[in-house]
Amino acid sequence: MFPKLGLMSTTAINKNSADSINNDCSKFKAIATEIASMGASVGIKIIPFHNSNLEHFSNLNSEARFNILNSLQIYLNVYKAVQAEGSSLLDSIRVVWNALSQLGYRPTSDLFTYIKSGNVIEIHNSSLVQVFRNLNFFKFCSYSLEKLYCYQMPELYTRDISFEEQLLTYVKQIYASEVRSVIKPELKTHTISELKSQDRLNISDDIHYIAPLFSQEGRPVATLAIESPRIEASKTITKKLIDNVVVFKPLASSINSAST
Repeated sequence: MFPKLGLMSTTAINKNSADSINNDCSKFKAIATEIASMGASVGIKIIPFHNSNLEHFSNLNSEARFNILNSLQIYLNVYKAVQAEGSSLLDSIRVVWNALSQLGYRPTSDLFTYIKSGNVIEIHNSSLVQVFRNLNFFKFCSYSLEKLYCYQMPELYTRDISFEEQLLTYVKQIYASEVRSVIKPELKTHTISELKSQDRLNISDDIHYIAPLFSQEGRPVATLAIESPRIEASKTITKKLIDNVVVFKPLASSINSAST
């Protein structure tokens, strides 16, 4: 006779949930700490997290935690691959090459001729989620890895909405397959402001090029930006910039509608 099956008690469910969170937090700390250590080896300061209880990460649901751990592991794998090649972790061409391989994206044939030493490289998918950034990015960022991975970019940064609309025009052209080559956008220097950091940095940024990235089938699935940022002396965020974040967030839907 088989034993009678019963429902798991609330206590057991809570324990299982707590164990899962603790396990995920341990994984996050290990990966983030290793990334910070690799950055330190080339003089780049990366903050893995501010509090050991991971207040932002631990409050996410299990699916979100899984996705973050997967993205964080991919990020670490990219730099491990570069290290295994014997290349410098600051060699942006080797880093981007390995990142595209890990992410499954195909570049334009001439992309690497546009990347120069010292450039900040950012890759965003069609939902405006930052899926990769080179180590130079952290020279102009005071966020921890925990915050970078637990919040969407529009929650962390704001910039003038008029600039955002101009940028969106180029990005929509890429997702509509109207442009399939590297773009040199006619964009002025703009200010990006941190919203949730202690330092509240203001970063003056120039976007030199925007490049489409493709799926293996040739469909545009992401964009890569080549930039030259500088930290501004003032840490004051104007009310105008803070107000603009309210209308910054929905732009992703415009991109997605253009690509369907």
